Amino acid sequence: VFFGRQGVVCGLSKSLFLLGALLVAHRRASEVPRSEMLGRLTGRERQVLVFAKSGLTDAKIGKMLGIATRTVRFHLRNAIQKSGVGTRAQLISKSSQKH
Repeated sequence: VFFGRQGVVCGLSKSLFLLGALLVAHRRASEVPRSEMLGRLTGRERQVLVFAKSGLTDAKIGKMLGIATRTVRFHLRNAIQKSGVGTRAQLISKSSQKH
């Protein structure tokens, strides 16, 4: 990684750095099989994930489950971390895979 005069990643270097980070996240996500990933989640994390997969917002999920929006985000963050992915979209995608 190359750094500019002010100590920040710049230009092409920044793009390469971000691409590398994306590839690492993708590799980590693909290393954990779907069934193992879902087995690592708590019941509440799986429940929140099901609603997130259906396209509901955090606020609507919270209302349906009788929990705060912040708590929904907490469960999703934990699920993201346990599954080895980097984003909510990646979590939903991985949990929707057949294998």
